[in-house]
Amino acid sequence: MTTTRTWDAAIDPQVDASRPKLAALRRHIHANPEPSGEEFETTRHLAAVLRVAGLAVTVAPSGTGLVAEPVAQGAGPRIAFRADIDALRVADEKDVEYRSRRPGIAHACGHDAHATIAVGAALAFDACAAALPWPVRWRLILQPAEETS
Repeated sequence: MTTTRTWDAAIDPQVDASRPKLAALRRHIHANPEPSGEEFETTRHLAAVLRVAGLAVTVAPSGTGLVAEPVAQGAGPRIAFRADIDALRVADEKDVEYRSRRPGIAHACGHDAHATIAVGAALAFDACAAALPWPVRWRLILQPAEETS
């Protein structure tokens, strides 16, 4: 028996269309790393991206890290996906346009990519909510200071 899956037919083009925007986001985060507990600009930038997409964003009281979710998804159980946003106190030795602009601080641990992937998933879930096979309540958590936890 073959099942028609309209949700993947909706999500795949959404992800493909987001690719340039997500690549730019990852490069921005990579070029502007902030170490654990100091992710203020990273948080502000990610919050702005998510708010422009129409998501509800709550920044942590510390000003680092955030939670985002659809504006009107109601109460009840939900899935969550989490990514780290902090960088390490190491030199970025790459020679690329988007290398770290902050001496001695770099996303050598991949948190720039983790955060971008999680944002991409949130944007895809939100854009394709009507095509999903059941209502999916979700929350995106962008965690600061993982490297010190």
